[in-house]
Amino acid sequence: MQSLCIYQAIFTMVKPNQLIDDDDLIRLFEIILLSILNSSNCDTLDVGYSIALFRAVNYWCIKLDEIVALNAAAESSSSVANLLSDQSGWFTKLMLFVWSHFNHNIDVIRASSLQNYKLMLKVASSVKGSHHVDRFYQDELEKCLSASWQMNAKFSVLICLLESGIKATRIIELNPQIACELINAITERSTACLVADLYSRLFK
Repeated sequence: MQSLCIYQAIFTMVKPNQLIDDDDLIRLFEIILLSILNSSNCDTLDVGYSIALFRAVNYWCIKLDEIVALNAAAESSSSVANLLSDQSGWFTKLMLFVWSHFNHNIDVIRASSLQNYKLMLKVASSVKGSHHVDRFYQDELEKCLSASWQMNAKFSVLICLLESGIKATRIIELNPQIACELINAITERSTACLVADLYSRLFK
């Protein structure tokens, strides 16, 4: 727990421009994330530690978003280019981490997973590059459509993908029965608003 608090403090104190201008800091930034993700594999995580871990990941994602925005507005940094390289392993590990917690039994962790997913979709073009980002979005869409409607996050993930540029016609093309499935997926009040939102975006 103490290490996670230290990581959060680092993310809070270090400014994006400091990271961009310092190769050692940007490398440390990546190492910290991998350390956090590796600690999530522990089977003995209690609730408090799990929440702290997700908050640390969320701090990291927010800082990454700031770095990408600043880097785009300024002269590209070689250290940031290395961090955002498609050959870097953190992006895949982080996406797997987020996906694996969409159905977590703790509300705040499910919400944090979705927030981090939105941030990852936002920076995906910087990581994957213009030539590969469409394939990435397509893979995410297919992964989402293959998931069960029992995963409530499926509604939100599809909405996120639509907001990221996936066309509604593409979703309908891949799953022609989605209108019926959405109606059948209304099993409780908590999903009704999400279903209505997604339906209106697909068939407006």
